[in-house]
Amino acid sequence: MTPEEMKDLICQAITDRRIIEFHYHDKPRTVEPYCCGINRKDSHQLRGFQVSGGSASDVKLGWRMFDLAEMSGLRATDKEFSGWSGERRLYNPNDTAFRTIFCRVPKP
Repeated sequence: MTPEEMKDLICQAITDRRIIEFHYHDKPRTVEPYCCGINRKDSHQLRGFQVSGGSASDVKLGWRMFDLAEMSGLRATDKEFSGWSGERRLYNPNDTAFRTIFCRVPKP
């Protein structure tokens, strides 16, 4: 899957508020997608809240930035997320890590 195809799948998942799953650095991830765009280094990125899976840093839950080029096996699930409890309240839809934002969850 190309980064463009991944972007389209992620943006649809954001619109539908669907949890996504993928492998990243050889570890399975389950993530609530919040924002997808291009960072300042011209890389397609996802800002998401990881709800389960592995991590190279051993910190398994919470906010993460993912490079789409390093993802594999990306798929949207049937599970919905609501988004505004706990740490999720810290989400900023005007994320300054992005030079260009393709899609994002709007803040209520």
